[in-house]
Formats: sequence, C-alpha cells, structure tokens
Amino acid sequence: MNTFVPGKFSFYAAMLVSLFAVAGCANFDHSTPGSRKQERYSTYEALTPALKQAVDAGLIKAGMNQEAVYIVWGKPDQSLAGGSTNGETTTWVYQGTYIQDTHFWGPTRMHESYTPMLYTKAQVVFLNGLVTEWQTFPHP
Repeated sequence: MNTFVPGKFSFYAAMLVSLFAVAGCANFDHSTPGSRKQERYSTYEALTPALKQAVDAGLIKAGMNQEAVYIVWGKPDQSLAGGSTNGETTTWVYQGTYIQDTHFWGPTRMHESYTPMLYTKAQVVFLNGLVTEWQTFPHP
C-alpha cells in the first residue's frame, strides 16, 4: 500500500512548477549544429576551410560572421546593439538555466524551495558583422 508522504509530494510539486517556470523563461532551441548547418548550407560552404573546421568542432573563432556563429551555437537569447569609433557592434547573449535549491527553517521543520534561475552562459561580440571576441561563463 502506498503511503502519502508530505515532504516527497512538496518536493515533486516544487520541481514540476520550477520546470514549467524555466520552460517559460528560457529559449529552448532544439535544433542541433548539424540541422543548422543544413539550414544554412550555402553559408557553411562559403566559409574558409579553417572556419569550416571550427564550425565542425563546435568552436567560435574571431572573424566568423553571424551566420557561422548561428550554426555553431544557435539563436541567441538576446541581441544587443552598440557601437564605437571602430564601427557598429552587436552582442549575442546566450543564457542557461539551473534550479537553485534553498533550505530554511520554518516554525516546526526544515523547508526546501526550488527556484528556476537564469545566468549568462556565453556572449559573442561582432564588430561590423564579424566576431571580434567571445566568452563563456561557468555554471553558478
């Protein structure tokens, strides 16, 4: 016979709510580098051999255009416009998600809270349409 355990129910309920919240906040692009390469095949074919090799390895390199970066990392979560004396810049921001587990004492027992959190996973800076710099950030 199954016994109702309040702690387990609240854990699973919190996880379910958290997953729905994360799904509503994050860009879930289910495409793969292979499918994006097929989608933008003419762009891929126009790349230099060195940049094709980088794309095939899943790497971002200085000098890549936005289409090549799209093939490697997919659609960014944010695109920010800017500029300098050198020209117009565009920064693509990629976000990741995780569940933050918090424990705290209530009046009679320990409680748990599961909160979906976003963090900046990576960013790519384009100057006049070409990659000038990129960064990846650690998972919190």
